[in-house]
Amino acid sequence: MSAPGLVPPPPPGPKPRGARGVIALRVLFVAIPLLSMGFLAWVSMLQLALVRRRVLHWVLFALVLGLTVGFFSMISGDENDNGWQSNTGIAGVVFFWLVTPVYFLVMDIHGTRNRPGPPPAPLTAPYPYAQPLQPASPYAYNPYRDAPAPVPAPPPAHPRIDQVRAELDELSALLRKQEGEH
Repeated sequence: MSAPGLVPPPPPGPKPRGARGVIALRVLFVAIPLLSMGFLAWVSMLQLALVRRRVLHWVLFALVLGLTVGFFSMISGDENDNGWQSNTGIAGVVFFWLVTPVYFLVMDIHGTRNRPGPPPAPLTAPYPYAQPLQPASPYAYNPYRDAPAPVPAPPPAHPRIDQVRAELDELSALLRKQEGEH
Protein backbone atom coordinates (compact mmCIF):
# COMPACT_ATOMS: atom_id res chain seq x y z
CA MET A 1 0.00 0.00 0.00
CA SER A 2 1.39 3.43 -0.84
CA ALA A 3 0.47 6.90 0.32
CA PRO A 4 -1.03 9.52 -1.95
CA GLY A 5 1.45 11.46 -4.02
CA LEU A 6 2.33 15.10 -3.66
CA VAL A 7 0.27 17.68 -5.44
CA PRO A 8 2.10 19.46 -8.26
CA PRO A 9 2.26 23.25 -8.06
CA PRO A 10 -0.57 25.03 -9.81
CA PRO A 11 0.13 26.12 -13.36
CA PRO A 12 1.18 29.73 -13.77
CA GLY A 13 -1.83 31.82 -14.50
CA PRO A 14 -3.17 35.29 -13.92
CA LYS A 15 -2.07 36.96 -10.72
CA PRO A 16 -4.66 37.44 -8.00
CA ARG A 17 -6.47 40.76 -7.88
CA GLY A 18 -4.53 41.83 -4.79
CA ALA A 19 -1.20 41.51 -6.61
CA ARG A 20 -2.40 43.77 -9.43
CA GLY A 21 -3.44 46.41 -6.91
CA VAL A 22 -0.07 46.27 -5.17
CA ILE A 23 1.74 46.68 -8.47
CA ALA A 24 -0.50 49.60 -9.45
CA LEU A 25 0.25 51.34 -6.14
CA ARG A 26 3.97 50.77 -6.57
CA VAL A 27 3.87 52.33 -10.02
CA LEU A 28 1.87 55.28 -8.67
CA PHE A 29 4.21 55.97 -5.75
CA VAL A 30 7.27 55.67 -7.99
CA ALA A 31 5.74 57.94 -10.63
CA ILE A 32 4.70 60.73 -8.24
CA PRO A 33 8.25 61.92 -7.43
CA LEU A 34 9.41 61.43 -11.01
CA LEU A 35 6.55 63.33 -12.60
CA SER A 36 6.64 66.15 -10.05
CA MET A 37 10.37 66.68 -10.64
CA GLY A 38 11.14 65.76 -7.04
CA PHE A 39 8.74 68.25 -5.45
CA LEU A 40 6.45 65.45 -4.20
CA ALA A 41 9.22 62.99 -3.31
CA TRP A 42 8.01 63.07 0.28
CA VAL A 43 4.71 61.40 -0.75
CA SER A 44 6.32 58.03 -1.46
CA MET A 45 8.30 58.30 1.79
CA LEU A 46 5.05 59.00 3.66
CA GLN A 47 3.49 55.90 2.09
CA LEU A 48 6.51 53.83 3.10
CA ALA A 49 6.38 55.15 6.68
CA LEU A 50 2.64 54.46 6.95
CA VAL A 51 2.96 50.91 5.64
CA ARG A 52 6.17 49.81 7.34
CA ARG A 53 5.57 51.69 10.64
CA ARG A 54 9.23 51.94 11.58
CA VAL A 55 10.90 54.86 13.26
CA LEU A 56 13.60 54.94 10.57
CA HIS A 57 11.05 55.49 7.82
CA TRP A 58 9.28 58.24 9.77
CA VAL A 59 12.64 59.98 10.29
CA LEU A 60 13.45 59.63 6.58
CA PHE A 61 10.02 61.01 5.67
CA ALA A 62 10.55 64.08 7.86
CA LEU A 63 14.08 64.52 6.49
CA VAL A 64 12.99 64.27 2.85
CA LEU A 65 10.05 66.65 3.43
CA GLY A 66 12.21 69.24 5.20
CA LEU A 67 15.08 69.06 2.74
CA THR A 68 12.77 69.16 -0.29
CA VAL A 69 11.13 72.35 0.99
CA GLY A 70 14.58 73.76 1.78
CA PHE A 71 16.03 72.88 -1.64
CA PHE A 72 13.08 74.36 -3.52
CA SER A 73 13.30 77.54 -1.45
CA MET A 74 16.99 77.79 -2.38
CA ILE A 75 16.11 77.49 -6.07
CA SER A 76 13.22 79.96 -6.01
CA GLY A 77 15.14 82.74 -4.26
CA ASP A 78 15.41 86.08 -6.08
CA GLU A 79 19.17 86.07 -5.73
CA ASN A 80 21.75 85.18 -8.33
CA ASP A 81 20.68 82.19 -10.43
CA ASN A 82 24.27 80.94 -10.69
CA GLY A 83 25.07 81.11 -6.97
CA TRP A 84 25.93 78.25 -4.69
CA GLN A 85 22.44 78.26 -3.15
CA SER A 86 20.78 77.70 -6.50
CA ASN A 87 23.26 74.99 -7.48
CA THR A 88 22.89 73.23 -4.11
CA GLY A 89 19.10 73.41 -4.35
CA ILE A 90 19.08 71.94 -7.85
CA ALA A 91 21.51 69.17 -6.86
CA GLY A 92 19.37 68.29 -3.82
CA VAL A 93 16.14 68.24 -5.83
CA VAL A 94 17.70 66.05 -8.52
CA PHE A 95 19.06 63.75 -5.80
CA PHE A 96 15.61 63.28 -4.22
CA TRP A 97 14.01 63.11 -7.65
CA LEU A 98 16.07 60.00 -8.47
CA VAL A 99 16.88 58.38 -5.12
CA THR A 100 13.48 58.52 -3.41
CA PRO A 101 11.60 56.35 -5.99
CA VAL A 102 14.41 53.79 -6.01
CA TYR A 103 14.51 53.62 -2.20
CA PHE A 104 10.72 53.34 -2.02
CA LEU A 105 10.66 50.53 -4.57
CA VAL A 106 13.45 48.56 -2.89
CA MET A 107 11.92 48.88 0.58
CA ASP A 108 8.40 48.09 -0.60
CA ILE A 109 9.47 44.96 -2.46
CA HIS A 110 11.73 43.88 0.40
CA GLY A 111 8.88 44.40 2.88
CA THR A 112 6.50 42.36 0.74
CA ARG A 113 8.88 39.40 0.69
CA ASN A 114 9.12 39.35 4.47
CA ARG A 115 5.36 39.52 5.04
CA PRO A 116 3.57 36.23 5.39
CA GLY A 117 1.56 35.43 2.31
CA PRO A 118 -1.72 33.62 1.99
CA PRO A 119 -1.80 30.05 3.27
CA PRO A 120 -0.88 27.38 0.75
CA ALA A 121 -3.67 25.77 -1.20
CA PRO A 122 -4.99 22.53 0.27
CA LEU A 123 -3.86 19.26 -1.22
CA THR A 124 -6.63 18.16 -3.52
CA ALA A 125 -5.69 16.00 -6.47
CA PRO A 126 -2.94 13.37 -6.11
CA TYR A 127 -0.71 12.33 -8.93
CA PRO A 128 -2.40 9.91 -11.30
CA TYR A 129 -0.10 7.04 -10.29
CA ALA A 130 -0.77 7.39 -6.57
CA GLN A 131 -2.86 4.74 -4.87
CA PRO A 132 -6.02 5.91 -3.15
CA LEU A 133 -6.09 5.77 0.61
CA GLN A 134 -7.35 2.47 1.98
CA PRO A 135 -10.47 2.58 4.14
CA ALA A 136 -9.97 2.27 7.86
CA SER A 137 -9.98 -1.13 9.48
CA PRO A 138 -13.44 -2.42 10.37
CA TYR A 139 -12.18 -2.78 13.94
CA ALA A 140 -11.15 0.86 14.21
CA TYR A 141 -12.62 2.70 17.17
CA ASN A 142 -15.69 4.74 16.33
CA PRO A 143 -17.26 6.62 19.26
CA TYR A 144 -20.51 7.08 17.33
CA ARG A 145 -21.12 3.35 17.08
CA ASP A 146 -22.27 1.07 19.88
CA ALA A 147 -20.87 -2.14 18.44
CA PRO A 148 -17.91 -2.79 16.14
CA ALA A 149 -18.74 -3.20 12.49
CA PRO A 150 -19.08 -6.75 11.23
CA VAL A 151 -16.11 -8.06 9.38
CA PRO A 152 -17.03 -8.84 5.78
CA ALA A 153 -16.46 -12.45 4.82
CA PRO A 154 -13.56 -13.03 2.42
CA PRO A 155 -14.66 -13.68 -1.12
CA PRO A 156 -14.77 -17.34 -2.11
CA ALA A 157 -11.49 -18.60 -3.52
CA HIS A 158 -11.31 -19.25 -7.22
CA PRO A 159 -10.94 -22.98 -8.06
CA ARG A 160 -7.79 -22.25 -10.08
CA ILE A 161 -6.09 -20.83 -6.98
CA ASP A 162 -6.78 -24.07 -5.10
CA GLN A 163 -5.24 -26.07 -7.96
CA VAL A 164 -2.09 -23.90 -7.98
CA ARG A 165 -1.75 -24.26 -4.20
CA ALA A 166 -1.98 -28.04 -4.46
CA GLU A 167 0.67 -28.14 -7.18
CA LEU A 168 2.99 -25.93 -5.15
CA ASP A 169 2.55 -28.20 -2.13
CA GLU A 170 3.44 -31.22 -4.24
CA LEU A 171 6.49 -29.44 -5.64
CA SER A 172 7.75 -28.41 -2.20
CA ALA A 173 7.25 -31.97 -0.91
CA LEU A 174 9.24 -33.30 -3.87
CA LEU A 175 12.07 -30.83 -3.22
CA ARG A 176 12.22 -31.76 0.49
CA LYS A 177 12.35 -35.43 -0.45
CA GLN A 178 15.26 -34.78 -2.90
CA GLU A 179 17.18 -32.74 -0.26
CA GLY A 180 16.72 -35.59 2.22
CA GLU A 181 18.32 -38.07 -0.23
CA HIS A 182 21.43 -35.90 -0.71
